[in-house]
Amino acid sequence: MANTPVKSRETPENLAAIAVNNPSFVPTLISSLAAKDSSKYAYAKALNLLSASHPNLLYPHFDYFVGLLNSRYKILKWNAIFILANLTTVDVEHKFDGVFDEYYHHLWDGDLITAANIVGASGKIAVERPDLRDKITSEILKVDVIPLPTTECREIARGKALLAFTEYSASLDENNFVNGFIQRCLQSRRPATRKKAEGLLKKVRDK
Repeated sequence: MANTPVKSRETPENLAAIAVNNPSFVPTLISSLAAKDSSKYAYAKALNLLSASHPNLLYPHFDYFVGLLNSRYKILKWNAIFILANLTTVDVEHKFDGVFDEYYHHLWDGDLITAANIVGASGKIAVERPDLRDKITSEILKVDVIPLPTTECREIARGKALLAFTEYSASLDENNFVNGFIQRCLQSRRPATRKKAEGLLKKVRDK
C-alpha cells in the first residue's frame, strides 16, 4: 500500500509535513509522481520542500531523482534539479560526482527554465561541495554560450548565474573568468541583471 499512488487534496506543504512526521509515507509520495493527472505536480513540489527541510529522508532515493532529469514532464525535471542540489547537503557517498556531467548536460536543452534552474541551484551545490567549485563555476559561465530562445532569456539566465556566484562569492575574488563575466553583465540591457552584477561586484571587492 505504501507504494501505491495516492489521490489527495492536501497542499504540497501538508504532504511534506506528513512525510516528516511519518517517513514511511515518502515512498507513497514518490510513487504518486506517476499519477496520470496534474496532481503529480503537487507531489513533486512536496518532495522539493522535503528535500530542503529534511534531505536525509530522500537521500536513499537519490538515483530515482537522477532519472527524473530525463522526464518528459518538465515540471518533474525542474523539481528534480532542485531536489538533487538539496541532497548534496547529505551526500556523504558523493553520489553527485557520478551524475555531475548528466546534471549539467541539461544546460544545453535549449530551455530557459531548465537552464535557469540548474544555474540557480548551483550556488547551493558549490557551497556544499567546495571541491567541485571550479567545475561548477565553469558550468555556470556557460550561460553565455548555451542555446536559449532569445537575448532576453540569456540576460535572465545571466541574472541567475550572478545570484549563484553570490552564494560563494568569497572564493571568487581571483577568478578572472568570473570577473570578466561580471563586467559584461554590468553592460546588460536588463536592469535587474545589471543590479545583480553590481551587488556581486561589491561583495567580491569588499570581502
